[in-house]
Amino acid sequence: MESSIGRLMFLSGIAIIIIGAILALIIGFRFYIIPPEVGVTGKVYDEGELHPQRWWLAFGAFLSTTISGLILMGISGIIQAIEVGKLELKQGKEESVGDSDPDYNPALDR
Repeated sequence: MESSIGRLMFLSGIAIIIIGAILALIIGFRFYIIPPEVGVTGKVYDEGELHPQRWWLAFGAFLSTTISGLILMGISGIIQAIEVGKLELKQGKEESVGDSDPDYNPALDR
């Protein structure tokens, strides 16, 4: 049985990584210091100037979104493991209900 919150966090982690990759490509190819100037007729007057360190910024954006997505994916795995552990713990309690003798001492079973 999977936790719906864990699954949602896993999928949101994947979405954050994908969006970060797309954002990094946009920053790498389209980050201008001086934007291009286009007239009313569509004629380009000035080509603009790309930021000289745009790929470093793109790498930083990709790295931070990837780390955030992986953290969310890891937390979702922990949540799902806790849910499975609770299920196993409940089953273990049901099996040991018959041994409710208050005078029972497991050390004397040797």
